[in-house]
Amino acid sequence: MPTSRPTEQGRPPRASKKAEGTKRHVGFYPTPQAITHFSTALSDYGTTEHAIQLPHNAPLPIELIHEIIAWRLRQLPSDEE
Repeated sequence: MPTSRPTEQGRPPRASKKAEGTKRHVGFYPTPQAITHFSTALSDYGTTEHAIQLPHNAPLPIELIHEIIAWRLRQLPSDEE
């Protein structure tokens, strides 16, 4: 479903992640498994099964975002397998 919101889609598709800006927050869409794994660290943010909602009026949790991405990359099969 096309939208007019700016997004960034990760490559390759198996490592897909997405972020988009909305009127009230930045939505970050790592994977449902990542959201479950980091649920304690994400308790200060709005979450759904598929999204993390980062409010505009607070600093981005850059370190947490890096941890989520690194965790997700470790979940992917290596090219050597």
